[in-house]
Amino acid sequence: MREAFPTLIRFGFESMQLVRMEATLSPENMASLKVLERAGFQQEGIMRGHFRLDGVNRDSLLMSLLVSDWHQDNAKTS
Repeated sequence: MREAFPTLIRFGFESMQLVRMEATLSPENMASLKVLERAGFQQEGIMRGHFRLDGVNRDSLLMSLLVSDWHQDNAKTS
């Protein structure tokens, strides 16, 4: 996923003309959190009791990436 993610983000912002991307994940999922942060996603907050798994309500971490942030990050690396 780490290798494909930049291509997917570029497609979303350039081809689909998205202005925002969102991701939700379990706060305990450190591997996914690192991939998202590496791609420039920022944490927005915790959605308490967002989903139910094995009979237990679980929280989700909400993260986002704006096209303006993505352009700014790409300008730094170019």
